[in-house]
Amino acid sequence: METLINLKFLLSQKGNAMFDKFIEYSLREEKRLHQKIELNIKARGGEELPIEKRMKASIERAFKKSGFTHQQVNEKSRASWGGSIFKRAKAVGMEDAYSSIMGLPSHSVHGNWQDLITNHLKYEEDRTFTPNTDWADSKPQAPFAIALVSVAIGQEYLEKVIPEYHEKKQIKERLDDLMVRIAVADELHEKFIQNRQVKRTEK
Repeated sequence: METLINLKFLLSQKGNAMFDKFIEYSLREEKRLHQKIELNIKARGGEELPIEKRMKASIERAFKKSGFTHQQVNEKSRASWGGSIFKRAKAVGMEDAYSSIMGLPSHSVHGNWQDLITNHLKYEEDRTFTPNTDWADSKPQAPFAIALVSVAIGQEYLEKVIPEYHEKKQIKERLDDLMVRIAVADELHEKFIQNRQVKRTEK
């Protein structure tokens, strides 16, 4: 989801300034690692291990492909490019998508309490908790939402970035068709849930 927000945010920008910040931000960690390797080599009296040589070469390739020099990257900065991920999402009207697709599911990533009581603990009648070792059924709502956002941003990318050529219309038609298919699947799943709840109530 963060990739989609980043792409839409970059598509909304004019010129290359923000894209350069996007690249520079990523290369900071590469430069920090390069400096750490050099310090380790120096502490070893100048001996360079084969793995260090490969790592340094990989970092140099990243800089070369990105069109940046080490001097152009401020590894001491901790400021994010374009603000926080939520700020970028809000700037392109995706704050609701961020909250529902990234904010809520992140409970399981960070090991939050909400993840524990939802997926890993059972609440007993005596107000205690016991481990829940059962697997829960996968829910498609989040994948459906991500798929819809992906197609929408793909359509935007197609219009803003891809030049006109004979297959562009065909790609657009396929993206439009995919959008409809995802929406239909999402709608059918919602009806399935509602019908199942009705049947449970009638029992």
